[in-house]
Amino acid sequence: MKNIVLIGMPGCGKTTLGKMLAVRLKVDFYDADDVLEAREPYTIKEFFAQGEDVFREAEQRTAEYLSQKEGCVIAAGGGVVKRAASMQAYQKTGCVVFIDRPPEAIVSDVEIQTRPLLAAGTQRIFELYNERIELYKKYAAYTVQNVSGVEDALQQLLQIAGEMKK
Repeated sequence: MKNIVLIGMPGCGKTTLGKMLAVRLKVDFYDADDVLEAREPYTIKEFFAQGEDVFREAEQRTAEYLSQKEGCVIAAGGGVVKRAASMQAYQKTGCVVFIDRPPEAIVSDVEIQTRPLLAAGTQRIFELYNERIELYKKYAAYTVQNVSGVEDALQQLLQIAGEMKK
């Protein structure tokens, strides 16, 4: 099985759905942000303090590392689509799935304090969504609408996983 790489906005459900999907498929799950912090000398917040480009370089190294895994589920960082080389690494060995959740839904329940790019407030979520939506669509082989709850989104992901096996 190819890797299943979940992309989308911070707070769209990549990690939650990725863990659930990995359990159902009986495969390993990797959260790219956690892997980045385990492998790199700085936290994501510390990288961002040095500049977004410095963080995106670390994110690219993480994408290249994770793309060497086989048959797993990966929750990529929300802004990974901003660097083509990171997406190309994931596409080499994975099927990229965009978890599309409306910004209004994200704003209603995301922990903004824990998200460096969202520290400026909820309006930033709408700005990021508008800035990234075309990139998410460009890189995704599939799109899952996360609007009716995680169970519905999980069923869509399981259907995609089934199609990948054909």
